[in-house]
Amino acid sequence: VNMLVWREKSFPDYVLVRSKAKIDSIKDFEGHTVGLHPGSAIKAFAKVVFKHFGANVDKITMLELDPATMQSAVASGRVDAIYCMDPSATNLIQSGEARVLIANPMQYIFQAPVPISGMALSSKLLQDRSEDAKKIIKAVHKAIEYMREPGHEDEIADIIAKYTPISKD
Repeated sequence: VNMLVWREKSFPDYVLVRSKAKIDSIKDFEGHTVGLHPGSAIKAFAKVVFKHFGANVDKITMLELDPATMQSAVASGRVDAIYCMDPSATNLIQSGEARVLIANPMQYIFQAPVPISGMALSSKLLQDRSEDAKKIIKAVHKAIEYMREPGHEDEIADIIAKYTPISKD
């Protein structure tokens, strides 16, 4: 289950640059290795964003990385930049190992808001435990609506900090 809607000021993806790398623009990625969150969609998104900024994607080495290895890949210099999502992005920024080159690169592909993922329940659950399935769906909808209402940002940040390695800030 994954519910996410990209918004102008609420997004989980970044293009980061290793702090020690001499890279000031996407065009500077040419001749360098850029780490990517794994998956064909992110690779396709990265190519569109990189092209948007005038980079020749054929001159950029793109390396898919497991999120667990992203921080070490940046710290060791295995990659000079990285297109990643939270919590990897926030961990790299907070550690000082990377700096933000582009926040919310999806804005160059889709206009916000973008429903970028969804949720699925098994047909077995729907058939065998339909009342529980209805409760799950209702709870998810209620949580989404709550997150969309203004004024809950601090509470949501507290919850994220409690259950992830990301600080409230």
